[in-house]
Amino acid sequence: MEHGMRGEHMHGSGHSHMHGYGKKAWMEKMFMKEMMEHLSSEDKKKVAAAKLDMKISLVEKQLEILKEKKKIIDMKMEMKAQMKGQKIELLKMMRDMIKYKM
Repeated sequence: MEHGMRGEHMHGSGHSHMHGYGKKAWMEKMFMKEMMEHLSSEDKKKVAAAKLDMKISLVEKQLEILKEKKKIIDMKMEMKAQMKGQKIELLKMMRDMIKYKM
């Protein structure tokens, strides 16, 4: 069963690259993991809560960006609709001019 070059690579090779982790990010992750092992359970809870706060903040920012994009797209669609309406009026005027001048 041929799958191109898949058979030549070990499972998971390039996995960290695919998820945007460079060597530095991987080392930071390992450092944090090592540090977490030495923290008290109370400190671990604080770190977990801080991570969740960061994620909440990130998702809130993403939501705001989406809302702004939606506003821009809505404005763009409204402008297009107005332009189509104006085009219809212009075409009707041209039609009427042709009809009544002939």
